[in-house]
Amino acid sequence: MTETMTICKNPRHFFRHPSIYPSGFTLIDTMIAVLIIGIIGMTALPKISDFLTDRRLSAACSLVMAGLEYASALSIRYQRPFSMSTDTTIKQFQVKDTAPYPDSSAVVRTGNAPPVNAEDVVFNPVADQWYATRLDQMPGLEEIQISSIPADITFYPDGHSGEFDSLLIVALGSMSKTIRVDSISSRVSID
Repeated sequence: MTETMTICKNPRHFFRHPSIYPSGFTLIDTMIAVLIIGIIGMTALPKISDFLTDRRLSAACSLVMAGLEYASALSIRYQRPFSMSTDTTIKQFQVKDTAPYPDSSAVVRTGNAPPVNAEDVVFNPVADQWYATRLDQMPGLEEIQISSIPADITFYPDGHSGEFDSLLIVALGSMSKTIRVDSISSRVSID
């Protein structure tokens, strides 16, 4: 019996045997991939955390700015002063009518335009509730800190908001944003 020998024409495959070199990933390959993913994760995690903190700060600033702009618009529309009052201990701000018309009702003065409650807080027709916002009761904004200089920012019918610019500082951890109300034009901006 004669045996025929097959000669491999590709020299790279001459010494390879399928059982010695299995296809797939080895343990070293997998460990290197996990290491690379870990390094990428460690560099990206602080940036993601800062991004989420900034988004929460922006949401709180939007709520505060909406209250300020609403009080300013009401003062021009109804030709009397309106204010936004800030209580830093309970993280709350309210839009108030500083000169409501007298009404016999002690709970809600519906004859007033816009309607106000017994504490002179204005009714918010969009949210269908009184314009009193507590940041510590809103999901995701519980840790937000708010401070205002002065505590009450009053807007007048001629468009100004006082003798000096007003500042509201909204902070979360080490990050903060400053909301400025221009005293002459009542323009609200974030610094």
